[in-house]
Formats: sequence, structure tokens, C-alpha cells
Amino acid sequence: MECEQSFIDKTPCHETRCYENFRMKKDVFMKFCESLKEVGNLCDGKKVSIEEAVAMFLIRICHNLRHWVVTERFQHSLHTVNKWFWIILKAVCKLGTGIIHQINQTSTHPHIRGNPKYYLYFKDCIGAIDGTHVSSWARASKQTAFHGRKVLVTQNVLTVCDFDMLFTFVYSGWEGTTNDSKVFLDALSPENNFPKPNGEGTNIICAIFVKDVDVHVEKKNYSIKDTLH
Repeated sequence: MECEQSFIDKTPCHETRCYENFRMKKDVFMKFCESLKEVGNLCDGKKVSIEEAVAMFLIRICHNLRHWVVTERFQHSLHTVNKWFWIILKAVCKLGTGIIHQINQTSTHPHIRGNPKYYLYFKDCIGAIDGTHVSSWARASKQTAFHGRKVLVTQNVLTVCDFDMLFTFVYSGWEGTTNDSKVFLDALSPENNFPKPNGEGTNIICAIFVKDVDVHVEKKNYSIKDTLH
């Protein structure tokens, strides 16, 4: 109990240790806990506070630890650690739906409007699209589909961010072997609420940026106008 109390008391109060363990600064950690309390209607348990539950959750996913390692670190039973992991996970997912969404833009972003090299091509652009492979878990019978060009078992995740570096759309769940174009076209389904610019026309622009060199732009119409509207 003394070891557990020492870890919980000292880690959030020490900037370096907090970042090393939870991958976020102390003030961000505390604000994150408060946000989860509000969104998920969470309250402290008899033996576990919300701050400790969030700490167990973060140290588990940030360092890819097994539940039994967390039980030893925090001196709680496997049942307690597992129960609070799923409680915090559900609250995080609920919080994510409120944070990751398209921001209505009625005018061109200042970063584009103030740069004559970009304005001509990107005045109606609302963000950037890219894909990434995120480490995942799958049953042994299904792991082949998740082993793509990466060594690890991964999901192919498509993300969209705006010019303020805020995520506006995240589409996950596809196996690591899935082609990027298939993930993209599936994300365009109306039920997924894919972000789109205001106006009638919609084009996907592929651009190559080279420092101190003219911008080379290729505009491709993927015939998705009807899909997006």
C-alpha cells in the first residue's frame, strides 16, 4: 500500500516522471482526468480514485503493458485493474467523439489566405488526409490479415486534420493489409460523416511540397461528388 501511495502521490506532481509514464504533462493529465469525469460521469471508487484509474489506463496503453504488470505496479487485483480499464476506455471514446469533429469554415484559413503561393490552389481546402499504421491486437486465427508491410500486427487508420493541427476525422478498424485507397473509399460512405468543404464541387487534391521550390499540384476528381452529398 505504501508503494502504491508513493507512486500515485509523486508521479502526477513531478513533471518529468508524469510525462515519462503517461506521455503527457502534469497539467494536461489533471485536465484530462477532469474532462473524463465530466463526460463519463465518473466518480471515485472505494479503493481507486479517478486519477489513479486514469494513471493505470495510460501507463497500460502508453507502454503496451499487460494487466498483470499494472496490478503489480499499482497493487490492485486483476479484476480491479481490468474493470477500471474498460470504464476509462469507454469514457475516452465518448470524449473523442466530442473532440474529433469537423469545424465549420466559412472563409479560407489565414495560413492559406496570407500565402500567394498556396492561395490559388488551396483556397477551398479544409485540411489534409493521411493514413498510418497503428499497433493492434487480433486473435491468432485473424492475425494474417493484420500483418501488412509492417512487422507488427496493425490497423490501417485514415486521419484528417485541419490547418490548426486539430484532428477532424479518424477512421479506424481496417486490417493492416488493406490498401489505402480501399480505406479511403470506404470512409466516404455517408454514414461515416466524412468532412467536406462547403460548396457544390468536391475534389481531392494531391500535392507535393518542396521547400523553396514551386508547388506541383495534381487535382484528381475521384467521382465522389454524389457520395459526399
